[in-house]
Amino acid sequence: MWGSIILYTIISIIIVYTSHQIWLFIYQKYSKKKYLVGSQIDKYKTILRELQEESSQKLSVDSHKEEFMEGAKGDLEEFMQSL
Repeated sequence: MWGSIILYTIISIIIVYTSHQIWLFIYQKYSKKKYLVGSQIDKYKTILRELQEESSQKLSVDSHKEEFMEGAKGDLEEFMQSL
């Protein structure tokens, strides 16, 4: 009598555990969960990367502008001296 109760209990625990593991597998494989923290961090990194690219482009434009101004100033001085 006690042996059959223990056997049924063990079999029931195995069935419940197996069912739970199958449920977890199906849930993890087919559910579309959103990882909110990771997605927000990725957005933050993307924004920072875009800002850094814009600032580097602005610096390159400023350096070209300074080179042009120096060249124009030299040309203007040469023109004024030739008069």
